[in-house]
Amino acid sequence: MKWTEILRAPMIPADAKRTKQITFQTTENYLILDVWRGGNNTCRHAINLKTWEYGTYYPDTGIKQATNINSCTDNYERSQWDYRLKEKEWLTPEQIRKLDSLTREKKDWVKDVLQRIERMETDYNAEKREQARNSKEERIRRLMSKCPRPGKKVYDWITEQMVGDLQYAFYDKQKKTCHCTACGGNFPEEAAGIPVKHRKQITCPLCGHTLTVDKRADLLIVATDWLTMIHNVDDKQGVERHFKVKVEWDRYGTRTTELEEHIRLMMLRNTAKNIMKVYYYGSDYWPGWSTGNNSSRRWHSAYLYPDTEGIQAGLHGTAYQVWTDVFPMLAQMGIKAHYNGLMGESNREFTGIAEYMAKGRFYRLLDELSQCITYWGGYSGSTIDVSGESVEEILQIEDKQLINRLRQADGGMCMLRWLQWSDLNKKKLSEQYISWAEKNKIDPDNYLRSEAKQYLTPEQLMNYINRQKKESYPSRTIAGVWNQYEDYLSIAKELGKHMDDALVHRPRELKRRHDEVNAEMELRREEIQRKRNAREAARQAQEMRDKYPGYEDILSEISEKFEYQNDTYCIVVPRDFMEITAEGMALHHCVGNTERYFDRIVSRETYICFLRQQESPDKPFYTIEVEPGGTIRQHRGAYDEEPGIEEIKPFLREWQKVIRKRMSKQDHEYAAQSEILRQKNIEELKAKNNTVVLKGLAEDLMEVI
Repeated sequence: MKWTEILRAPMIPADAKRTKQITFQTTENYLILDVWRGGNNTCRHAINLKTWEYGTYYPDTGIKQATNINSCTDNYERSQWDYRLKEKEWLTPEQIRKLDSLTREKKDWVKDVLQRIERMETDYNAEKREQARNSKEERIRRLMSKCPRPGKKVYDWITEQMVGDLQYAFYDKQKKTCHCTACGGNFPEEAAGIPVKHRKQITCPLCGHTLTVDKRADLLIVATDWLTMIHNVDDKQGVERHFKVKVEWDRYGTRTTELEEHIRLMMLRNTAKNIMKVYYYGSDYWPGWSTGNNSSRRWHSAYLYPDTEGIQAGLHGTAYQVWTDVFPMLAQMGIKAHYNGLMGESNREFTGIAEYMAKGRFYRLLDELSQCITYWGGYSGSTIDVSGESVEEILQIEDKQLINRLRQADGGMCMLRWLQWSDLNKKKLSEQYISWAEKNKIDPDNYLRSEAKQYLTPEQLMNYINRQKKESYPSRTIAGVWNQYEDYLSIAKELGKHMDDALVHRPRELKRRHDEVNAEMELRREEIQRKRNAREAARQAQEMRDKYPGYEDILSEISEKFEYQNDTYCIVVPRDFMEITAEGMALHHCVGNTERYFDRIVSRETYICFLRQQESPDKPFYTIEVEPGGTIRQHRGAYDEEPGIEEIKPFLREWQKVIRKRMSKQDHEYAAQSEILRQKNIEELKAKNNTVVLKGLAEDLMEVI
């Protein structure tokens, strides 16, 4: 924007009668629009008539910025339902004609001249963004082209590291032949000279190569791993490259190796702002290199290609050059590690630890340590003392025999932590236990936080968990069985069991005992809840006696007529409010929480009865609201559900007949009055159009047949 030309143009005043107006003029290169509001010039907006680049000058502040016409006219003040600029609000008819002639060559299908300008500015922004994106992509393409494709030596080296000389003989069951992936030839089964068995080795009679027989694979056998390469790019940067490696053995072909590059980290030189920049290669949906990780690429533990000169040249002068001597050594030794993670700890202290572990033959420990480094916090663990000056201090183990044991087993972080525990507690751990703990990812912290540590040593725990998995939990993982055991111990302790007794803390049948203590705990919780409900019910009972005097006498009076039982069910009449409320709390419905049922008892409109199962007569099952004549208005179970109601109804019909036989003359009068009140209640609900309640009452209603 040529601001000198723009600001030199004279100010064209607005019409004093208008509250807002845009005046405009043209110069050699620009269309200049002055925005007026309330007689004040709020800004000058300029548009290049050739490129449609635009900008706005604010005279009050002297600020110049790329504000479009929509914003510099404070368009946000307009209604969100009609946000477009309108020429008639800002321009006179004469101004509209002149501005239309200036802009008609562009977007002539947009009739409103201000909206036309707004549209052209939007298109200019889109073109500018596209140009910037294309320019960025071109810069990335030029930079990425400086990284050559890996040569044959790289392919051969990584294949040797991953699979060595491994070749397969694919067996064809129908033809009784074998296919050699070393030479690509086929030969009959008997030509092998020995029985051809799965996973056994034979010699190819065609090329003499040793082959591993595979009788189960369909088309391919695939091995995958990761490769890291470090080399120089130019005088401004080196690069760390990360490849996914696939070695494939084809049933109808030979062995091939593929490298699929995922990430490139450019290690920048002589920059104060950034020390590196990361580029990711997209998947099939986002092919090509970019700074955005749309395909969720990740760094992995990998082999480092042993190009000593390339590694040193790539690291030289970057923030990672402290690894100049160590990385080539690790690469020559063929050590797998999370090299990008190690670069996150680019200090002499950590490079010394990595070098020491490599020379001390703690290969797996180095690999797992490198995976514990985060980019934002480095290594913050406590398993390794990176400031230690001796092997004992670094590994935090005093017993050198344990250190040698770690080295000989090529143990990782889990084994190290268990050996630290062994050294601290002066207790031996078998090779079997260490292997079991590593396989099942069991850490000393898991053991120290467990209930089991109070009763079993680690070895005893392993044996116990293995036996229970075999006998009681064959489908569960070791961790899942341990969780069951922890759950059992916790519940047994809460129940007050004698935990010192081995039969308690180490039951022979864990699953059975686990289920038993769970059932016992559930009964205890139910009992606690019943007592809590009973206390609350007792408090409310007195209030209800005061409010509805005589209702308890009525319940006592009807018990002889309404109580009934057979071999499966029984009907019980509650004695007081406390029993009714406890029933409502236990079944989680409204009985006991509303006073209308007590009002109906006192007026002898309906009574409340409990339906119980004979096998558990004290356990709430169903609550029944019944009229004096035996008509059942409601039957509700827990949470207002009705489990097995069709099986229960024959008993309820039988009970209704018994009630009818026991009724007195007075009871018949109560029944007639109750029916009248029921019909009245239904009419009121219909008048209120309360269809939900009406439907529920209709479903529950059981009139006496």
